[in-house]
Amino acid sequence: VLKHPGPVNPVRIQAEHSACGRHFRVVLARGASLHQAIVDALLGCAVRSASLTILGGEFREIFYCTAPPDPTGNAVIAYTDPIALGVGEFVFGNAFLARGSDARPLIHCHAVLCTTAGVFGGHVMPHLSITGDNPPSVLVTCWDGFDLKLRFDPETNIPLIQPCRERPDA
Repeated sequence: VLKHPGPVNPVRIQAEHSACGRHFRVVLARGASLHQAIVDALLGCAVRSASLTILGGEFREIFYCTAPPDPTGNAVIAYTDPIALGVGEFVFGNAFLARGSDARPLIHCHAVLCTTAGVFGGHVMPHLSITGDNPPSVLVTCWDGFDLKLRFDPETNIPLIQPCRERPDA
């Protein structure tokens, strides 16, 4: 049984509704960090928050981490230090474009990764992972009326990406 350290939130799923949204595909830039490639492509389309499906793509460098149990007990998980995989490919990934606690763009990405050493899965480190000559295609789903923001969650005792109705530019 998974038990978080904080008080249980009676609302298990935080959700917002949008009357309008968009769905489109972009190809990311070559030789850029995954973070910068996504941010540049989506901010150019006036997208502040989105759900992303990353389809394949070569990388010059891939870094990832995993989230094993937190040995301190402060949270259920604690991320490992970055693990370097070198050259590789995304098999498949899911990510969010959100706003960090500093209001800057934040990418949170889970992926299955393939290198000559094998197949790996975990949390991709977007600032450290550099796209290759055949960068990924990304399916983008975005919406109007709310953003995704990184906020502290008292139940898990870690920051989580959550929908937020207020928009600083509204």
